[in-house]
Amino acid sequence: YDYRDPFSFGWGYSWSQLTPPASGVLFINPFVLNQANEKMLFYAGGTTVWRNNNIDMTDDASLDNYYFSNGYLLNNQWEQLTNTASRITTVGTYGTISALATTTTNPTNRLYYGDSQGQISRLDNANSGNGTPIDANGAMDMHGAYVSDIAVNPDDGDEVIATFSNYGVASIWHSDDAGATWSNI
Repeated sequence: YDYRDPFSFGWGYSWSQLTPPASGVLFINPFVLNQANEKMLFYAGGTTVWRNNNIDMTDDASLDNYYFSNGYLLNNQWEQLTNTASRITTVGTYGTISALATTTTNPTNRLYYGDSQGQISRLDNANSGNGTPIDANGAMDMHGAYVSDIAVNPDDGDEVIATFSNYGVASIWHSDDAGATWSNI
C-alpha cells in the first residue's frame, strides 16, 4: 500500500500518528514545522516543547522512524525538550504552551514559544540538543494574559509580533530585538 494514496484504506501507510507521549496539552494544540527544515516538527506538549527530528515518510529508510502499535503507524522520533518547561509564575503555577513560531533566516533554527500565563521564551539552535531558553518577555508584564499567537518576520528572525488574549490587556506587541524589548502596537 502507498501511504501517499488517499484512497488506500488497507493496512498500510494511509496515515500515521505524529503525536508525542505528552500530557496536559490543549484541546486545539499548537504545532509548527521548523521553517529552516521542513522535516522537523515542534509540538506544544503541555508545559514543555517536543521536537520530532524527522517526519519524512518519502522513502523506505525514513520508514525506520515509524512502528506499528494497535493498528496505527506511530513515529518514534520525538524528543522532549525538558529545558523548555514553562517558567513558574508569581502565583506559583506553570503555564501551558499555547503558541509556537520558528525562524527562516537570520538566525535559522530559532524557536519562540508562549504560554497561557503570558510568558514568551526564545530557544536558539532549537534544531539540536536540549538548549536553555531565554526569557523573551523583556520588561513586558503580561501575567494573566494568554499568548494566542506568535509571528516571525521571515527575513529577520529578531523581529516578532505576539498576540495576547484576556480582558483588559494590550493585545498586539512588536519586538525587533528578539524579545529584549516590546512595544504595544
